[in-house]
Amino acid sequence: MTDDIRPITLSSEELFAKYGRREEAEHILDFWLLGQCLAECVIKDTYKSSALGQLCQNLTPEGVAVRREFMKRLVKESTRNIPFTPTPNDANLLALLTLFHCDILIDLKKTSALDIAKEIGEEIKSKSLLFPFSFGRDLYDRLQKIKKTEVRNLGYTDTIRLFDGAQTGVFHVGRYLFGPFGLIQTSFRRSIPPRRDLRLQHSSDRTNRSAHTIWLSSSMRAPINAYRAIFDDVLNDTSGELSDWAGFFRRISITRKQDYDAGSETSIPYFVGDAFSDIELILIAKKLCEDSSVYNLLTEDFVERLTSDVANLNNSFDLKCNRSELMQAIMCAPDAVIRSAIDELVLNMTITVPPEEIRIPVLNGKHYLGQWGTYFELGHLGTRVTGMFSSLPELRLRNLLRSSYQDLGDDYRKNLDWILRSVDGSSFDDRLMNYISSADPREVLKRSILPYKAATDFV
Repeated sequence: MTDDIRPITLSSEELFAKYGRREEAEHILDFWLLGQCLAECVIKDTYKSSALGQLCQNLTPEGVAVRREFMKRLVKESTRNIPFTPTPNDANLLALLTLFHCDILIDLKKTSALDIAKEIGEEIKSKSLLFPFSFGRDLYDRLQKIKKTEVRNLGYTDTIRLFDGAQTGVFHVGRYLFGPFGLIQTSFRRSIPPRRDLRLQHSSDRTNRSAHTIWLSSSMRAPINAYRAIFDDVLNDTSGELSDWAGFFRRISITRKQDYDAGSETSIPYFVGDAFSDIELILIAKKLCEDSSVYNLLTEDFVERLTSDVANLNNSFDLKCNRSELMQAIMCAPDAVIRSAIDELVLNMTITVPPEEIRIPVLNGKHYLGQWGTYFELGHLGTRVTGMFSSLPELRLRNLLRSSYQDLGDDYRKNLDWILRSVDGSSFDDRLMNYISSADPREVLKRSILPYKAATDFV
């Protein structure tokens, strides 16, 4: 690629004008999410990218130029200590992992994100791609057998030992839910990406109650990893500066609104995977399978084994469904449906939670989400979303009263105005916030909500 036809660096506004239509933006997002998933997997020295690379063979002019120059430069790198010589399919897969520079490297109109996702699912099932199962304590217990001393980075050899016999990782990006069943395509989107930095070891310092993070290593002898730096160098040499893709994704992302949702339920998969026993997960999965939209996504073999486990819960040593399978099955349901199922099982005492018990995730206990650092807890009355900031209850109480003021008619508005009549503030919102900040929350509820049937019904 000569200088006079070097790709042009684009601003976020130019990228949005070119790719900002909803369907096209979601299509780009799907490819980016799949590339990010692959970047977080663990592969062995002998990994070959032939199948995935073949699916990514249709490149844009910028991608074709980068692939051509990349293959030329590999001639100079033939002495590298790798099991076999890289192929154009490795370059194709590197284009997916990178996805864009000045412009998109893969021709998305001639490439199927679903086909790539299906192949990733097959390679997960065959153990060609290894993803850590981060729900529960399986990997935590395995690491204690491998490493008796504290570590922050687990080398490649020990990482492969950690995966030997371990359960399959489960993660959900966009509409693609991956796990031991391979790919399951859901009707809704979710962001539970795979990670190689996991909380797997507690410190000997007893003042540090949380498990610390350990980074798992992938093979650097596999061509797709060994030559990643060369591919990046070729991009920088043959193309202009990186376009403002970060700004583009900020413009199309819906998660920015969710970040400020104080009642967001998006963290519930982390909670479910880390706060329930295998038997309780069986009960949750069985409850969710009553919904045909979940049942129809699962294999007949799994449903039969799940039914058998429900009938033999007293024999916990002979369960036929493992935790990884149960988590992928549960995550076939939307967050709100999972939460509702848990609440029902707790309230009817199918899952028993003593009155004095408050459950939180153990290893994922510090997996806070959003600007309010929200996370789930479970008590004998069901689930609740709480947060790490002390101002969150005041925010929720304000939102409750504001919504009641807007939606419950003139009579309720007059009553609330009367309660706030002597509170300082230039507007209703100012008076409401000053009232909530200065009064006992129990008193606020007694005066503003409980005396009014419409308000209690609204709550």
